Amino acid sequence: MDKHSGSPRNEPGGIAGLKAQDDAQPKWLSAILLTVVLYFFLTSIDVISGSFKLLGHDVATQLFAYTSNPFSGLLTGLLATSLVQSSSTTTSLIVGLVAAGTVSIEQAVPMVMGANVGTSITNTIVAMGHMSRSNEFERAFAGATVHDFFNLMAVAVFLPLEIATGFLHKLATLLQRFLIGTEVGEFHSPIKAAIKPTSAFIKHTVVDLVDAKAVASVILLVIGLGLLILSLSFLVRLMKSLLMGQVEVLLHDYLFKHPLRGILVGSVITVLVQSSSVTTSLTVPLLAAGIVRVETIFPFI
Repeated sequence: MDKHSGSPRNEPGGIAGLKAQDDAQPKWLSAILLTVVLYFFLTSIDVISGSFKLLGHDVATQLFAYTSNPFSGLLTGLLATSLVQSSSTTTSLIVGLVAAGTVSIEQAVPMVMGANVGTSITNTIVAMGHMSRSNEFERAFAGATVHDFFNLMAVAVFLPLEIATGFLHKLATLLQRFLIGTEVGEFHSPIKAAIKPTSAFIKHTVVDLVDAKAVASVILLVIGLGLLILSLSFLVRLMKSLLMGQVEVLLHDYLFKHPLRGILVGSVITVLVQSSSVTTSLTVPLLAAGIVRVETIFPFI
């Protein structure tokens, strides 16, 4: 039994079973194919997100007008993020509403918490791409729920404290005094910039061909899911052929083995891609391939 991946070495998915594949296909070619497939994997997530945003953006904005208590605010944030598939979008909407005076800071805090819980849905969608292969799906779904439980536990701890003491909105009010008048720059994600032309082309083509928003949204969702499933099937195979062995040991010993390093790398990647959903979704194929274990990715998530 491979101590890192948990895959028996005599199985087709184990290291021994990949040697014939490694000999048949040069590593450099596999690396190029992995980059291309990873590109379409990230594009598929953006297309799926776009399909939800097509209908969900206006609905999400309207939802925030009906929050009367912290628990409804939490559910509103969760539902809004589920509709637009982007906690960044939901949070930006909340910030805009607070700035306009439509929503108070006290109301915004549970909404943001709900947005963080809602963003976990993307991982589950990615894990569903492995449903046809039971062993892969079991590992992928277990990894996808790590993000869910982390966000749920954060809400379970911080929401009661916020209701009882109001420490989060008081801290936010205190911090804004130091930030008023300061200049800030805008960060443009290079990865988002790379995938934007392809995903935008797909979205605009569908929207131009179909007048009804609902129909266009469904078509985009089908295209995104199809691209996701197709890219995942290749991604897992390529990761197995490339990452088993020395690179797998590197991932364990230098990235996922040390919790603080995992937290740092997870933070840096999220800043680069400007999406926690994408960052956490990247671990799902690694888990499905048996390259990393669920317990080792927790600090990274």
